[in-house]
Amino acid sequence: MKASLHPFFEEEVQEESRIVEEELAKHHFANSFGDISNNPEGNRISNMDNYKIQLSLFMTHHIFTNYCKQKQFLKLFNLKSINFNCIKRKNKHVLNMLSFSFPQEVMRLRLHSDLNLVPRLTPYFNEIMRNSSRVVRSLCISEFRINARQFKRIVVGYSHVTKIELSSCKISVPAVVHLGGILRDCKIETINLKYSEREEYSNWINDTGELERLVQSLATSDGMKLSLRKLEVSLSLISKSNVSEILNENGFSHVKLSGLTFL
Repeated sequence: MKASLHPFFEEEVQEESRIVEEELAKHHFANSFGDISNNPEGNRISNMDNYKIQLSLFMTHHIFTNYCKQKQFLKLFNLKSINFNCIKRKNKHVLNMLSFSFPQEVMRLRLHSDLNLVPRLTPYFNEIMRNSSRVVRSLCISEFRINARQFKRIVVGYSHVTKIELSSCKISVPAVVHLGGILRDCKIETINLKYSEREEYSNWINDTGELERLVQSLATSDGMKLSLRKLEVSLSLISKSNVSEILNENGFSHVKLSGLTFL
């Protein structure tokens, strides 16, 4: 039985599918096992302004699962963003795309699980980290469970990007994670934690202890203290004064606190 999306998404899916096929048809794909080595510049775009194509894949819809089956062993050309949406607990198509089809460079990588499922990030984690050097500007992970070890590796492995988003995530930080001198050349300017405050996620609404330990972990890195400029949270869900106090106590008084003040 074919999976279906809410009618709200159907028109978007059809249009996205058409755009994807038209754009991909204009470019040459290189086999990920050898063609690129023979022509290393063949599927690269040197001018950053040319990164205009956003590839959005709704993993619960047959159009996109079929697309992934067809392209799983072909290397994608450089993109503005790759968005994996509606991911279940372990999706082989997402894993194959991350393993074999990931482009040489992409501005933004986004993984969003199926709503309210909040699966573990573990099945995808190694591939996300393996591709870290290919992601240029931002990493977005939404609706996943992230443990302390994974949080540390994400911050360290993606320290070269300007933005990390861990929105609507259940982030477990039972103790301070020491980053030390690992992030000396950190470029992260913005960390987005919106909606992770909710009870069904990290539950910072009722207990700010883990949020405090998360900030304390970031504060163990002088590089992070120098680079971080903005922390995004849902100010309608958590007290701005409480979060500001946590930032100030850990050497982040210069960091701008922003976020929605309504739902």
